[in-house]
Amino acid sequence: MNKQQMCDSFYHMDNVVTINIIMPQASWNALRNAQPHGGLCVFSFTGDRYDWFNATSVEVSGTAFPAGGTHIFHSVGIKKRSFCGSFSTGKPALALNFSKFNAANENVIENLIGTKYITLNNSIQDPSFIRQTLGFELFRQAGLPHSRCNYAHVKVNGVSIGFYVNIEPIKSRHIEHNFNNNDAGNIYEIEFGEDFTQPIMNADRISFEGLSNFADKKDLKLATQTLASTGVAGLDSVIDVPQFVRFFAMETLLKHWDGYAGNLNNTYIYNDVTAVANPGTANVNFKFIPWGLDQILQQNRKFILSPGSVLGGLVLNDGNLLIRLNTEIRSYANSIFDRDNYNNVLLPFIAKMEQILVAAGEANVPPHIAVVRAQLKLVKSGGFQLIGEFPLDSCHLLDKATDECAHASHIEPVGEHYESYHRVPAGAQSDRWYVVRSHARPAYKIVDRQYGTYLHASATKFTNAGHLNVYCYRFHPHDGNYFTIELVDSPDPRTVTGYFKIKSARTGNYLHYSATDLTPLGRKRIYQSAAAPTILYLF
Repeated sequence: MNKQQMCDSFYHMDNVVTINIIMPQASWNALRNAQPHGGLCVFSFTGDRYDWFNATSVEVSGTAFPAGGTHIFHSVGIKKRSFCGSFSTGKPALALNFSKFNAANENVIENLIGTKYITLNNSIQDPSFIRQTLGFELFRQAGLPHSRCNYAHVKVNGVSIGFYVNIEPIKSRHIEHNFNNNDAGNIYEIEFGEDFTQPIMNADRISFEGLSNFADKKDLKLATQTLASTGVAGLDSVIDVPQFVRFFAMETLLKHWDGYAGNLNNTYIYNDVTAVANPGTANVNFKFIPWGLDQILQQNRKFILSPGSVLGGLVLNDGNLLIRLNTEIRSYANSIFDRDNYNNVLLPFIAKMEQILVAAGEANVPPHIAVVRAQLKLVKSGGFQLIGEFPLDSCHLLDKATDECAHASHIEPVGEHYESYHRVPAGAQSDRWYVVRSHARPAYKIVDRQYGTYLHASATKFTNAGHLNVYCYRFHPHDGNYFTIELVDSPDPRTVTGYFKIKSARTGNYLHYSATDLTPLGRKRIYQSAAAPTILYLF
């Protein structure tokens, strides 16, 4: 088993790791209570924020890997992590370096688990505990750099301090895994407010994180100068543009507001070449690595194509690059965030994590995980809103409040046509609809996949409760078959929620999924309402 295979096993989701840190209690208290050098949430500070401590020993074991029970390492480097949002004195985020104080540990630990570094995130900003593990899996499915990760029990002197997310740090093993075994380039970390700008370069803000011996940042400075002087024309001479466009698309779809595009934060960049002493543009090819995914897919956040970064602004303001970005958003929405991948891959993965977390004593996670599941289901709708389209494939039209979908009946007649109603999706094609832009007018036709009938807003037929009916019409064209789509709480085309209302172009009324107005067979109708639209999303 090589070191990459060891890392695969160590970070496998089925492997729950246990880390027991042995050190004098006074030293542990000093570590956990430490305040960051430079101050809490002071991003302009450029030095090391925490001091390393020398743990007497660290014990490593896992439920599936490594074999052989508990393995003990002496004189292990340990330091506190996080100087802002995840800062904690009770459950600090931690970094372990097994060879920091004892070089003899390096070969032993790397031949055991594949790496000498362990990074433990406290998940304080993510009560679901799954945003990071899920987020990196989604980046993996997108063909982008990602950290392998799972979960760990962490103890100090045998006493539990909590359950942690065990995340592969951005070190040589990560780089080899994601960049075709090339670990000869330079890694830099982008923290809040940092970007390819001259003031940031002048302040020496972006930190060099290895891997070469050239720590003078000449490649980073050259990239910054090139972008400043040539703009979009020189973008692909220093940036892997296709990779960045995919990265930008994924950050946006995951609502990663605290990443590069949204907040100039939580990002690593890697110059994927062999570093040289005096680089030219031929020696510069920066690629982006996601980090800090513990606040993705939040319920109160919108899908935003932000122009606030240097590269994001260049992409959004260039017609050709914007087309490429829209293409990637469409592709991911139709694959990673589609119904089949959600049901067959993502839901089982989430269920496995929930089982692990509850078994570990994190009894409060289920409602928080439910929020993440719901937000994940919304991504496809948000993605298509950002590119101003509806999917070519059929989709469910789901009620935000109940998750019930519109259904085309073929057994309850309305004259020569049929009722429509809403229900829990049952896997039937009559639950799915094509939303088709009309060529004749600025409106849409909504066509059932099973029967080819048209959702129809009547101007004359009323339900038993006295509402104008919405039913499935067999013929087209007809004025009642046209609808407009109104986005909900979306102030501009680049800031959307994924939710929408459907309005009849004929009557001006909205579709309403009723709970009490029933069809003759007792199904809950869809009728028209002037003031009570049902908020919908597609999936």
